[in-house]
Amino acid sequence: VREKYITKVFPKTTGKTIKEGLETNAKEIKVYTKDKNEVNETQIVGTGMQVELKLGKEIKIFTIVVTGDVTGEGQTDIKDIVKINRHRLHKITLEEENIIAGDVTGEGQVDIKDIVKINRYRLHKIL
Repeated sequence: VREKYITKVFPKTTGKTIKEGLETNAKEIKVYTKDKNEVNETQIVGTGMQVELKLGKEIKIFTIVVTGDVTGEGQTDIKDIVKINRHRLHKITLEEENIIAGDVTGEGQVDIKDIVKINRYRLHKIL
C-alpha cells in the first residue's frame, strides 16, 4: 500500500485475491468498480477500482493500481501501450493512478522504456 494506493497488483488479479492479499484488521473489505458497483470474487480488478476497509467506525478507501494497466481493464495489453504513447505525445493526460500503473520501470514517469517493458511482458518475454 502506497499512501492512498494499493500498488504492484498483478494483471488479472481477482476481487478475492486482492482481499486475501491485504494485511489489515478491517472488519469488512469491499472492492468497487469506478462506477461504484461491488466487485465479486471472480471478477478481475483494474487500475482505478477502489478497496474500502471498514475499521470499526472508520472507513479507509484505497485506489487499486495494476502494474501496466493504464486502461483499467485489469490486464496489460496493446491498448495500454497505445494509451501510454498518447500520453507521452501529449495527446491525452493520464490520471495519477494510471501514471503509477504505466511506470513499470519505477522511474517516476511513463516513457518509451515503459512501453518497451510492457510489450516484452505482453509477449511473454519477461514476467
